[in-house]
Amino acid sequence: MKRDSTLRWVVALSALLSSHALTAQTPLTDVTTASTPVSLSSGSGASNILDNASDSYGSISASATFRVDLGTAKVITGYSLTNQDNNTNLPTNWRIEASNSATTGYVTLDTRAGNSWEKTEASRKFFAINNNTAYRYYRIVNLSIVSMRVTEMELFDNFYISGKVFKDYNLNNVKSGDEPAVPGVKVWIKKLSTAAPVAMTTSGEDGTYLFDASVLNGLEIFAVAAAPSGSLQPRTEPMPQSGLNFPSLTADGSFLFSNINANQYSQSGEINFGFLDPKVTTDGPVLENPNLVTNAFNGTFGSSDSTGNNFVLNHPNAKYFSLTASHPELYSNVTGYTTGSNYGYQGGSNYGTNGFLWDEGKYLVTDFLGTVFLESGSTDMELKGILNNASFGWRISTGATSGAWNDRFLAINGSSLQDSSLNARIFADTVTLDAGNTYSMGFYGKSANKWQQGAAVAKPTVVKYFVKRISTGDTAALGSISVVPTTSNATDSVNIGWNKAFTDFIANNSGSYGVYFIVTSSDVAGNDAYFDNFFLRKSSFKIAGRIYNDANGLENGLVDGSTISTFSGSAIYAYLIDPEDNHILGSTTVALDGSFSLFAPSYAEYKVAISSNSMINGSVYSAGSLPSNWAFTGSNSGTNNLSGSNIIAVNPMITVSPVNTTTDVTQITFGYDRLPESYNRNKNVSGAPVYNSFVSLSDVPLQGSDMEDNAGVQVNWNTKKLKIVTLPTAAFILKYNGSALVAGSIITSYDPSLLSIAPSLSTPGGTLNTSFTYVTYDAANLPDATAATYTVTYTQPLPIELAYFRATVEDCNAILSWASNTEIQFREFGVERSNDGKTFTEIGTVSPTGSNSKYMFKDVSAEGKLYYRLKLVDNDRSFTYSTIANAFVNCMKETLIFPTVAKNVIYIQNATINSKVSIYNINGSMVKELTINSNMEQVDLTGLAAANYLVTVNDNGKITSAKIVKE
Repeated sequence: MKRDSTLRWVVALSALLSSHALTAQTPLTDVTTASTPVSLSSGSGASNILDNASDSYGSISASATFRVDLGTAKVITGYSLTNQDNNTNLPTNWRIEASNSATTGYVTLDTRAGNSWEKTEASRKFFAINNNTAYRYYRIVNLSIVSMRVTEMELFDNFYISGKVFKDYNLNNVKSGDEPAVPGVKVWIKKLSTAAPVAMTTSGEDGTYLFDASVLNGLEIFAVAAAPSGSLQPRTEPMPQSGLNFPSLTADGSFLFSNINANQYSQSGEINFGFLDPKVTTDGPVLENPNLVTNAFNGTFGSSDSTGNNFVLNHPNAKYFSLTASHPELYSNVTGYTTGSNYGYQGGSNYGTNGFLWDEGKYLVTDFLGTVFLESGSTDMELKGILNNASFGWRISTGATSGAWNDRFLAINGSSLQDSSLNARIFADTVTLDAGNTYSMGFYGKSANKWQQGAAVAKPTVVKYFVKRISTGDTAALGSISVVPTTSNATDSVNIGWNKAFTDFIANNSGSYGVYFIVTSSDVAGNDAYFDNFFLRKSSFKIAGRIYNDANGLENGLVDGSTISTFSGSAIYAYLIDPEDNHILGSTTVALDGSFSLFAPSYAEYKVAISSNSMINGSVYSAGSLPSNWAFTGSNSGTNNLSGSNIIAVNPMITVSPVNTTTDVTQITFGYDRLPESYNRNKNVSGAPVYNSFVSLSDVPLQGSDMEDNAGVQVNWNTKKLKIVTLPTAAFILKYNGSALVAGSIITSYDPSLLSIAPSLSTPGGTLNTSFTYVTYDAANLPDATAATYTVTYTQPLPIELAYFRATVEDCNAILSWASNTEIQFREFGVERSNDGKTFTEIGTVSPTGSNSKYMFKDVSAEGKLYYRLKLVDNDRSFTYSTIANAFVNCMKETLIFPTVAKNVIYIQNATINSKVSIYNINGSMVKELTINSNMEQVDLTGLAAANYLVTVNDNGKITSAKIVKE
């Protein structure tokens, strides 16, 4: 039925606002919650009726009542019921009553008899109530002779649908102060089961429209749609990134009230529509996104009759139709598009049994009404069957901005013919450009058919583009954009995986330009793709910066130095990157003066990165590795950048958030530095290595070079920073300024005279050389990536290598024994003894007998605890020392118990064999007992707790005792 387009909504809105001035709420907001008290006189599942879930229900018996307690009195002007999937228990006859007493005084507000449902699968239906009185209790009385099942009941105190139509510059579906209202836009409410709309109105001067309760009364599955007026088009960004989420306020020209999922209960009746002009204008921010595929309204999803007040074709969100019926709107042809000789246009009604992406070199532009929802069911609901009847690949036709009035998508089965001429074009259009402007162009793309055809054909689809001035044939832009395939079957859905693919160029002359897109491939399979929202528009803002050879890095707190355009001859590229998925939106080669400029297609946040890898627009950015010996030093996020203007950060990817729609982001800088080089060094030493005799390395200093610091000349690294990476081999000791170094030691101001080396006691005999590694640092405080080796070589080896050296006690004598593995130019063994392990005195010498020999020395004057070592003397009198061995000699034959403080072991010496040993705790209880079996008996204390103990030895009646502490 036709409604008055101006007066009715003004009167209705005024009445509603006046009656609810103090309690204005968002329309169609349910006043009940899952915790609202309910009662059911007869039936089951009462709490399910208010739980906002479409998979549970309550059953109200015949003549029974279901009561809701709102807690306070409220005026309810409408309600909804959602049925349950049961044809015999659908709500058909009922009465709505209300009262301010829980048990008495109920008045009838609404009665329904013979109600029918369009759908019996948890479908939601709205009903109006003529009520101006506030009540606390509302109840539904089942007037049927059988029970009725209700999945959900909602009560509304504001029962209408309203919203605003405006220019959505910020693309967030919320009207801000600087976004102008759009008056005179026609807005329909349309049931999806019929072609004619239920009602139509137009937006007022402030862009507001309204449908009152009488329009909503009895509606079950319907859409609210707004037709763009004049040259306006639905804004097409941001596109959905994952799945369909209906109902939703998508601001693309349509909104669905249906039973798609449980989210329907959280949606309100405030529906806003955002539109944009299809070309650059001077009266607003440069955000417009003309869709070249659907310009001139050639792709309108719903069309109206001659009066402009009634639909002729189904709305795009329509999901009820029979595949067996005639539906020319499902396969409507598109006119005004040119195809090349290598590409044939696939007629909409001639899709064949194998689908559109079957025949080589075929493509289509289509709208396919009704395929927005991916459902399965009976014959008239098998929406997947329209395009998905092929043996290979998914064919479901949902564009990147599904549901928009002008949304079409382009499906391509790219030809295997290689043709770089315009004969192979898949799409062409004409645009008017102004000289000096930078333009952004591109599309949304998605690779097709990986899921069923497999990874072998999941290859990038490369689109070549031309922009030519028509009058002269001059090429303004030429390049390629890649559509990257999905990485897994899980993401190979029609609703996810769409990626922006952009580029930019400068128009040198004003006039008409032809825009051409071409797809060619050497692969017969694997270059199938879907495209949507081809656009060309003036760029929003510029992102500019420079690349520096930053010799001192961030040591001076700046990214500076000399500008560069190459890394050792390799070109440098700047990339504009989508922060959501890291796809490349734009790129440029860094100029000779180190500068670069990128152009943002719209007012949004982006990332900027630098790489020596050449990558195609549309592909996923990969930083890769820098050319050999180059390193990143730091970046400056630039001016006019909200994400961190003038903040220095060691970050190879900068986030750019512009301060407004037209101000350029400038002075973004990236610093790079060539790493220093460290050089291998060799020093020769006369003679053999001598323990604790340190050799200075000052005559052969550590050396390095740096391209920035000294033009790459190899020099001594005096006064500069370096690091000892690995310590000397063969257990040599490396000292700097008298202190032993460890691996990773940093020397901040290297002085060659302070570095020295000597063997340790652990250095093997026969050792002729040792080596360690180091790296030099440059002025940017960055180290050489590869360590250099410093090698010290002796003319004579360390004289001997011992196999072992031991000390034992026999008959009041210390017996020293050892064996050699290697003896080279060896003079003698000097036997040295010490009482404290620090000061040693020679007590004898032993002559060598050759490699692999065994030796013994008896110290007959030993008494008490003693320490022994060998002095290993070479023929040239150089020497080193063995490890230290110790012995305890007790010739007085007194029974000894030691040590008095022990962890796990004590010793008993000189007790007679079979003497008894007893250990007592502080309470006098014996905790351990044993028998002496040797002259030096070892007693294990492992099982005893940490405490004080008394140890006694009974040697044929002679008692020796000692107090010990077990730790």
